[in-house]
Amino acid sequence: MTLPRHPEPPVGRADELAVLNRLAAAARRDTDLRVALVSGDAGMGKSHLVAAFAAELEDALVLVGECLDLDGAARPWAPLVQALRPVLRDPTSDAAAALDDPARAALSRLVPELGVRPERAQGLADIDVGQTQLYEHLLALLERLGRRAGLLVLVIEDLHFSEPSTRDLLAFLSQNLTDAPVLLVATVRGDEITRRHPAARLLTALRRGTRTTELVLGPLGPVAMTQLLRPLCEHLPDQHAIDEVLDRADGNPFFGLELARSGRQVPDHLGDLLLDRFDELAEPTREVLRLVAAAGDSIGHDLLRRITGMDETAATRALREAIDHRLLVVTSDGTYRFRHALLQEVVHDLLLPGEATRLHQALAAALEADGGLRGRHAAAIARHHQIAGDAARGLEASFAAGVAALDAVAYVEAQRHFERVAQLWPDVPDADARTGTDLAEVLKKAALCAISGDDGRRGLLLARQALTHLDPDADPRRRALIQMWIGHGMQHFGEPSGVDAYRTAVAMVGEEPSSERARVLAALAKGLMVTNDTVEAEQVATESIAVARAVGSSRDEAYSLITLGTIEMERGDLEVGRDHLEEGKRLAADLGRIDYVLRAHTNLSHSLMLAGQLEGSVAVAQRGVALARANGLLRTHGVYQQGNMVEALVPLGRLAEAVELAEENVALAPDGLSGSHAYLGQAEARLLLGDVDAAAAAVASAKRHARASAEPQFTSRAAVVSAGVQQALGNHGAALAEARAALADLVDGEGPAGYEAALAVLVLEAALALASTTPVPEEVIGEVIATVDAATVRGQTMLHVAHAARLSALAAQLEGADAREAWRAAAAVHDEMGLAPGQARCLLSLAEAALDAGDRAEAQEAWKAATRVAEHIGAGRLAMAAVILGRRGGFLDPDRVEDPYGLTNREMEVLRLVADGMSNAQIGAELFITGKTASVHVSNILAKMGVASRGQAAAEAHRAGLFG
Repeated sequence: MTLPRHPEPPVGRADELAVLNRLAAAARRDTDLRVALVSGDAGMGKSHLVAAFAAELEDALVLVGECLDLDGAARPWAPLVQALRPVLRDPTSDAAAALDDPARAALSRLVPELGVRPERAQGLADIDVGQTQLYEHLLALLERLGRRAGLLVLVIEDLHFSEPSTRDLLAFLSQNLTDAPVLLVATVRGDEITRRHPAARLLTALRRGTRTTELVLGPLGPVAMTQLLRPLCEHLPDQHAIDEVLDRADGNPFFGLELARSGRQVPDHLGDLLLDRFDELAEPTREVLRLVAAAGDSIGHDLLRRITGMDETAATRALREAIDHRLLVVTSDGTYRFRHALLQEVVHDLLLPGEATRLHQALAAALEADGGLRGRHAAAIARHHQIAGDAARGLEASFAAGVAALDAVAYVEAQRHFERVAQLWPDVPDADARTGTDLAEVLKKAALCAISGDDGRRGLLLARQALTHLDPDADPRRRALIQMWIGHGMQHFGEPSGVDAYRTAVAMVGEEPSSERARVLAALAKGLMVTNDTVEAEQVATESIAVARAVGSSRDEAYSLITLGTIEMERGDLEVGRDHLEEGKRLAADLGRIDYVLRAHTNLSHSLMLAGQLEGSVAVAQRGVALARANGLLRTHGVYQQGNMVEALVPLGRLAEAVELAEENVALAPDGLSGSHAYLGQAEARLLLGDVDAAAAAVASAKRHARASAEPQFTSRAAVVSAGVQQALGNHGAALAEARAALADLVDGEGPAGYEAALAVLVLEAALALASTTPVPEEVIGEVIATVDAATVRGQTMLHVAHAARLSALAAQLEGADAREAWRAAAAVHDEMGLAPGQARCLLSLAEAALDAGDRAEAQEAWKAATRVAEHIGAGRLAMAAVILGRRGGFLDPDRVEDPYGLTNREMEVLRLVADGMSNAQIGAELFITGKTASVHVSNILAKMGVASRGQAAAEAHRAGLFG
């Protein structure tokens, strides 16, 4: 679609036009997305305003797509396809040539001319990957177009008619289009959007966005309306008629123009007015308009002639009259459509029942002849048969439309079509012959689409319905696979009974070796592994590999090899486990299963972290992130990789990197368990930084995303961070209760100790803090230590070893013994492993123990070492603890007015600029660091000074005379 070039700006909209120009300038200046939401009632001039704005732009690329009211028959992403197709087809543009193979393959789903489309997805993981890749590559394309053009203006007209895939994609783009000069302009009829309207959720999200500006086009005033109507006054006999038009139009430009063009008194309702104009046309013209109204979208010249039976002269005459009366327009593709959707609606409502049936049957037959149900018209054909009341053909077309939508990874549309097929199934005796499948398969497809389209609850319901339509004796393997997908859905949403669903699938599939048995065993093994049932998980994974090799199912062999290798590495068999992991990864790569390859990267990086090889873990995850980004999977698999990096960077003390990466990961808006992983990383980094409020908010988000998950990597880790937050807030009783409860959940765990010692450390730290007011019973301490000892017998990761060293020192302190030697040993363990924050904690505890023992020299030495480490890594929470201990021990120089808070030289520089009123970005530019690094320094400063805001920090700095 191309915007019409109006010779003049719209009357009475100068302010709104200025706002659009300012937004364009801001997007260009800041190299960042701006969103303009142009809303108003039908006829208020939204499209005219946007067209006039676009016509004035210089050095900008304007792409336009239009949402059409096709009663559910619109092609997925139709406005985006319409907007992008011209630039990707343009031989003078390098947009298509610059696409790499993965991007070309993904985007060819929208623009087939780009190349060979990917194979149709079959499984849950596959179709999830497909849509994610499409979104990522489309995002990259738009960013590239914006940078090359200097400004990209993407116009989406009539958002109220948008189909689900377009709404989902626009929500994604509004959140993730960054670092590129892009202005997204969307027009919408505000009067049509109720709370239950399909587009209401998207509009709410857009309006909440900080980069969105809404322009509400209200009625024009009398002066502007008079100016608008002045060229048409010749159609009105006198001033009384003009005044009547102004009164009846009520400030609506479109209504006013329509009333004026009628040249006479008119009915109150615009529909009656439009019908008045319709009735004035010749009958052949009315016949053409009725056909175009039934077509819904637009109709080509040849098809129009074929259905009406008109010869070329008659058809041209009728079309010319409709165009001259401004009822129809010619599109850029040479087809005809109504100038305004309101016109199409009113004319379609005129159709008599028999007339509507005849027209829709004729349109369906014509579209079937033009490519059939396998062509691009399947959804439109389904709509025509539905309106015509032909259940059998409607079912057949809806199934074809569902398959086409699934092929285009448009899950919401595909789900709707498949559910429509299921509804029609009882009314069509030969439904299985028409679709080539049975009702169970239709429901299964609908279920997979629902789960992938983030309607998991509906997906589980549909999958369970599918099971009821399969004979338990005749279809055990199909039943098993559907049951497995139920397990996938339950695990994705954090339901602990997902493993039970997998067990049921294994029982259904039978003992005979088959690819289905290999697959459900692979799913069960993975489910057992993540819920810490590692002994059984290893047995099941081994069996899955054997079955897969026996039946030649390389896909399931690769998946279970990755599971087996992960289990082996995490129990300490690093060499054997890594060999299995690498073997599974190579096999997956040979099969082209990039999702399995990335799973191997994720598991390997996590296993290396648990083994204490944190630098190696970061390196593996970095390679995984690059691979995920290249294949358009950053927001799924990439989130896990980046989360693993943060989880390793925090204990290494690479805090600035961890904070920056954690913020980027959360900004990707992951959902479910991947979202929990991202938010936990953010919480860990922020807590060490000293930003306790942000850490508390992040851990709350992590728990919300994890839902009812029983996986220790989410539940136990969340408890560690949450208890740490309570501890930082001084809520030692709450910290003890949460850590103790989480530790109790691990009593019957399998495999090597993981989070047990970390949770026990928090219990004993809380007990020490409460010792003087609310002593913790000795049996509680004994119970906690016994739990850790039992876990250690099963084996221990290197991180567990480090936490256990701190635990021993804390236990000695609680017993009243001299714990200095234990703290020296714990500090040495952390130092040897490169765990800087843990080393600083141990050194501070050593300094405190030495002070209690009267050894001031050792206390000061340990305090200095801890302070150096804390300041070097930027750990504001530890630095503040060092300042407090330094004051207690008298280690701080009281005459050092320039540094009473223990600020580093860099932090003093940053504080000076904060006091000057600079933002983080301005500080970064001044000191040649990034804005995010400046943010880390500011958070450290606030923590050390014990203040809550930048303004308070500046005031405190001036009060203390830090700057002379």
